Amino acid sequence: MGFNINLGPVLDVDEPSNPAIGVFGRAYGTDPQHIAAYAQAFIEGFSGAGILCAAKHFPGHGRSLNDSHTGAADISATWTEAELEPFTHLINSPHAPPMVMTGHLRLDPIEPDGQPATVSASIVTGLLRRRLGYQGVVVTDDLDMGAISHLMRREEAVVQALAAGSDLLVIKNLFGYDPLMPQRAVGWVRKAIAKGRLSKAQVMAAADRVRAIRRQAGLQTVMSYECEPASAIRE
Repeated sequence: MGFNINLGPVLDVDEPSNPAIGVFGRAYGTDPQHIAAYAQAFIEGFSGAGILCAAKHFPGHGRSLNDSHTGAADISATWTEAELEPFTHLINSPHAPPMVMTGHLRLDPIEPDGQPATVSASIVTGLLRRRLGYQGVVVTDDLDMGAISHLMRREEAVVQALAAGSDLLVIKNLFGYDPLMPQRAVGWVRKAIAKGRLSKAQVMAAADRVRAIRRQAGLQTVMSYECEPASAIRE
C-alpha cells in the first residue's frame, strides 16, 4: 500500500471513562511496564515490515477529562508522574521509538502559561528531551484539531510547534482545505526565521533528525496512516 509510518502505539494510562482513549479501548492498561512491553512489541513488529512508529500521546492523554479532537484537554488536575513511566521505560529500552507524538494537552504544573504540550517548549524540550533524554523525532498531533485550532491560526501553530522543539508537523488540511498547504507552511517557517521567532539552526536540526530516521528505515518518501477505531473518527 506504500504506507511507511504508523502513528501509534498508544502509551496512555487507561482510564475507562476517558472520552478520547478509554471509551474506545485504545490503551494497553494501567501498569507502566505492561504498557511499555506491549508498545515495544508493536514497534518492533512494524519496524520489521519497514514501518516507523510514533509513541503517543506525550505527556499522557489517558486521564484527560476532555477530548482534544474537539477542544482543550486540560490534564492539570488529573495527570500524575506515573503517566511518564511508559514513555520512560520505552525510551530507555534497547529499541527506543523513532518518534514520539505530543498531545494537545494542557499541563499547568509544567507549562504555567497554559499552552498545550504540542506548542510548549517546557514540555517538548524541557520534559521530553532534557528530562527524559529523548533524542528521536518529535511529531505533533494534528494541528487542525479543536484543541489547537480554537486557540490559534495554522501559521501560529506551525511556528509555535517548531519553536517548542517539534520536528514533524501533522496538519490534516481537510476542513478549510488549502491545496498550497505545504508550500505555505514553508513560507511561514521562512518568515519566522527572518523575524527571529525561529532559528535556522533549530529548524535544520529538526530536519536532520527526520532525515536520520528516514535513512534508518530506508525511506524515500513519507506517507502515514493513523490507526483509530472508526467510531473514534470525529471529522
